[in-house]
Amino acid sequence: MLAGSDKVIHAFEYGGLGALFARAVWHHVGAPPAWLPVVSALSFCAGAGALDEWVQSYAVLRTSDLRDLAADVVGGTIGALLYVAAARAASARRTRVAARGVESREAAVASGADEIGVASDSQIRSRE
Repeated sequence: MLAGSDKVIHAFEYGGLGALFARAVWHHVGAPPAWLPVVSALSFCAGAGALDEWVQSYAVLRTSDLRDLAADVVGGTIGALLYVAAARAASARRTRVAARGVESREAAVASGADEIGVASDSQIRSRE
């Protein structure tokens, strides 16, 4: 194994963990401020990484390394940041689509048609 390549593996593993933890916080709280899921994921990954390194210090054929813990925290934070960025972008996109839907609905109501473009009962009666 290349020197230091285990740090990249640690960062990717904890990146996934950080993204999942940020997702859990995001959905539990319901679109919280951006810092909350990131700080929560950072704290969780730091605790999990510290526990992992502590357990490794007692395991035969394993070594505990603070650089592994640093890679865990950095990876978890990057994963959480990526998730929050994606979630905020998706939320903004949904808001734009909903706003266009409201505008379309308002235009349809103003013209007397219902939301799918079908003539209203009053329009049908006026044609008869």
